[in-house]
Amino acid sequence: MKVKITKNIFPVYNADDVDLTSTDPNYLHVWVDGGGNFGKTSIGIVVVEKGIVTITFGAYLGLNSTNNTAELTAIYKALRLVKHMKKPVRIYSDSAYAVFSLCRVFKGKKNTELINEIIEYIQKYPVVVEFVKVRGHQGLVFNEWADSICSQLLSLNSKKNSK
Repeated sequence: MKVKITKNIFPVYNADDVDLTSTDPNYLHVWVDGGGNFGKTSIGIVVVEKGIVTITFGAYLGLNSTNNTAELTAIYKALRLVKHMKKPVRIYSDSAYAVFSLCRVFKGKKNTELINEIIEYIQKYPVVVEFVKVRGHQGLVFNEWADSICSQLLSLNSKKNSK
């Protein structure tokens, strides 16, 4: 899906406009995913520097959340995770809702408190933060990796909660 980007507050690119190999040495390439269903959600983060995975992170968020909240939380946690590295950050997400809400391409009525908190955090961030909207489940290695972290955490915690 090509989205015409106007009046965004943070740089945002479509996947076709950037190199998705995450080898550009000028950026930390941070792939995020949030997922879940029926209130059970989790996040997955994969940080890539010069084409090499340097950090993976996942967290089970619990039973009272939504997929959109998880997507936003993944971005927020990822930014906090790499802030100390002081290198421009490119966030890759398959969530149009999260990317375009944070960049103010469109405004929703839900999660406004979390969205505003993340925006304020990025505005004070020590380096440039850019976003790339990618399509999910298209064979992008790092996107699939972040998704698999989410899925594994959901699966593990669903089994624990069903006992």
